Amino acid sequence: MPQYGRMRGKMVKAVVGANWGDEGKGKITDMLSKEADIVIRYQGGANAGHTIVNDYGKFALHTLPSGVFYSHVTNVIGNGVALNEELLQEKVKQVCEIKNVLFEHLYHQAPIDPEELLDTLHEYRDMVAPYVGNVSAFLDQAVKEGKNILLEGQLGTMKDPDHGIYPMVTSSSTLAAYGAIGAGIPPYEIKNIVAVTKAYSSAVGAGAFVSEIFGDEADELRRRGGDGGEYGATTGRPRRMGWYDCVASRYGCRLQGTTDVALTVLDVLGYLDEIPVCVG
Repeated sequence: MPQYGRMRGKMVKAVVGANWGDEGKGKITDMLSKEADIVIRYQGGANAGHTIVNDYGKFALHTLPSGVFYSHVTNVIGNGVALNEELLQEKVKQVCEIKNVLFEHLYHQAPIDPEELLDTLHEYRDMVAPYVGNVSAFLDQAVKEGKNILLEGQLGTMKDPDHGIYPMVTSSSTLAAYGAIGAGIPPYEIKNIVAVTKAYSSAVGAGAFVSEIFGDEADELRRRGGDGGEYGATTGRPRRMGWYDCVASRYGCRLQGTTDVALTVLDVLGYLDEIPVCVG
């Protein structure tokens, strides 16, 4: 039985999703971080979040790695994470146009100047600048020193742009193999791959979802699931619900190159006399 509370030996370990995302990767990363030296987010962006519940409260982490609550851990945002300056400028202008309609005509307040707002955001950028460095060189040295390194992925296999439910996928690869690119380490250094899957299925957005359930049955599972319900950590949208999909999970684990599996939230299904699963 794998002991997830300990990093077994000095190694690079990846924590990834076997399904559509929302499997509990943040929780597993948070738990493994106790024995880690470095935790790195290597792909994705701020469009999805990892929920952490600890003694400090409940947190939805959108870009920060899930090791941030441990003082001994060095947390890294890798080059594979989406941070786009040009997109930021466009987004600021779009948001200001929408919000200024409300400010001027509903609240009778002065409009927001998008250039001033962008300047403020650039000040934040300058605050972060001293913490920007050569991640691949840093990790290369960490590997040579035998540090415990955790790679934290976003979403799951089914959202991979090449091997997922295209076109309802994300923009960067959700596979552990992409950790070598998104973090800047040799692929052979990734010794363990923990694929996280939960005891039922959920998904956000459109796309293939074979085991989906509807109506009162879905509402009941959604209400009982997750951390206070199955709702998006970033958007708050209710997730689509379904029973455990063995076919999709086996496929997801195979694509990830899984060495260990973490099954989460089995306790949520305690209200059922029988647990339905999809087998084919």
